[in-house]
Parts: sequence; structure tokens; C-alpha cells
Amino acid sequence: MEQYSEENRKLYPLRFIEAGRDLFWGHLDYCISDDAVVDTVVRDGWLGGNTLGELLRTFHERIAGDNVFDSFGFQFPVMVNRQRFFERQPLTIGLSDETAIDCFDSLGKKALWYIRKAQPGAVIHLGFSRDLDAGELWRRCEDGTVEEVLNAVHPKEGEFYLVNPGTVYSCGPGLDIVEIAEDSVMSNELYNWGRDIPGEEPLLLDQSLAFIDYSRLEPKPLEGNVLASGPEFHANRVELKAPVHISTGSDDTFNIYCCLAGEASLQYQDGEGEMKELVLPEGDTVMLPPEIDDYYLAPLKAGTLLAEVFMERLEVADPYLGGMADSDEIPEADPHEMTWS
Repeated sequence: MEQYSEENRKLYPLRFIEAGRDLFWGHLDYCISDDAVVDTVVRDGWLGGNTLGELLRTFHERIAGDNVFDSFGFQFPVMVNRQRFFERQPLTIGLSDETAIDCFDSLGKKALWYIRKAQPGAVIHLGFSRDLDAGELWRRCEDGTVEEVLNAVHPKEGEFYLVNPGTVYSCGPGLDIVEIAEDSVMSNELYNWGRDIPGEEPLLLDQSLAFIDYSRLEPKPLEGNVLASGPEFHANRVELKAPVHISTGSDDTFNIYCCLAGEASLQYQDGEGEMKELVLPEGDTVMLPPEIDDYYLAPLKAGTLLAEVFMERLEVADPYLGGMADSDEIPEADPHEMTWS
């Protein structure tokens, strides 16, 4: 990364160039990522052309936040992507942080989904409709009857779903999903519906049996404004009906805003004290470094909806991966102070 003489120059809201990837089941666009596959590039401004990973290595806690950098080091903990499904996805699970760290020295994979579009008849298989065990799952994947014990969810546009590690899932054609997740590739494909796709990674059912949640699940869309809370990430639903003044009161964490519907205006003060405006159209995502700690959000269109993402404070550092605390050590308090106009 290019070195700057003005190392203390105030940072600014960062947007990244989307990086597309074609998969046999559809298309994936990375909006923010620093995982083993894609390191997204800053779109504009004096940091334009540099990757998120390069920013972390140069600016450290100024990009991630004091507590986030102390806990995760040079691994950015959250990713945002958009997934469009043209074919049925393999049956898959995300690994827990504990398993991923112990086995692969990596973060796990907890995910939050926003249903951007859903064609009539589109289906998500999410969890089991009754309690299972490893032996039955293995047999049903062998004889092609596993779908009989999976929940079939018919999602509606605008709904949110939380996918916890160990929960089996598969998205079908006709879905357009925004995913907010741990920045990791720790997802294991278990079953590919009898298809043999040349060049695809081998299925990992036998290696994953110990990590699957076999209990019955009743999947429901999330309600309320707090969509996810815990050491993996915190996510809020922000229905932007009027201007709001936000003061984070902390330099512990970055803040990410995904414009899921409508259009929003972000107003902030630059390093010279001047007010700047950044327009977020539907589908756009911005990351605010911790020093952007006082700003305004305003709707530019009716029905503007944002997802707000940040990291809760980790009170106890674990030296593995820079220090992730256990979930029972994580306060659920939201440090943001919002003042609606």
C-alpha cells in the first residue's frame, strides 16, 4: 500500500468496489470482504485503490476500532455480500467460531439474510422439521430423501433470517439475498441434490457430522429492530422515516450501513470541519471508521431501510486470533445514541 506523509489525516466513509464471482448456483457480489477469496478495494477518495486488508495493516485500530483490532488483529470480522440464485444451492452449514478456530485457525460463519427479492415459489431450506441424528442424515443424503426432513421456507421480500452455525440451509432459484456474516469461508457443503458438478469442491458431509445441529427448528422471519447480537457481530434494522443524529460515543468499532431499500443521505464532518454528504442508493454499502463518530442519516425516498452493523465490545481478550471472548462475556448494550428529528 502507498505510504502517506499525512498519517494522521482524518479518515472518511469508505465504499468498496463490488467484486463479482460466478458460481454454478448463481452469482455472488462482495460488497465488503477481507477473507481468503476476496479483499475488496476502496472505491474513491485519497485511499481509493487500496484494499481493506491493506488499510488494516496500515491504519490498524483507526480502521477497525480499538477493541475490534485488539480482539481480531488484522482479520476484519464482518463481510457484506449479495447472492443471486439461479440454481439450487448445495445443502450447507456454517461452522461455529469454536470449531473453526480449533480446526482451521479461522472465524466461523454466522449469517444474517435480508430477502431483497423472492420470485413466486422460491424456497429456502433452513434446519430440520424434526429431530434427527447423524446416522439418519447420512442415510437420507445417500438415498436422496433428505429434503423430506428439511423445513421449506417461502420467504417474502423485506424479511430477515438469522442462520446460526450448525444449521443446515440451502437457497433455491429466484432468490436475491443480501448477506451480513462473519468474514470467513467456513461453510461446508454436505449434499448436492444428486448432481455432479465438474470442478466443484468435494462434499464434506462425513467431516461435518459432528458439527451439525440435528434438533428441530421452526424458522421464522426476525421481528424487532435488533436483528443479531453477540460476539460475531451486532446488526440493527433502521427504518429511516426521518433524519436521525447518531453519536457512537466510542472508538471501539467501525460502523457499516447497508441501504436495503430506498435511498439515504449520510452527512458527516470532514477533517477540516466542513459538512460533507454521501448519498447511499439502494444496494450501496458504506463503512465508517471509528473516528467518524458523529453523523446524520436522512431518508431521500419513502420506505428507506438500512441495516446497521458494528461489533459489540469484547471485555475479555483471548490470544487466539487476537482475542475473541465467550458469548456470555459480551454485553448486549447498543453504544449508539440516536436522536430522531
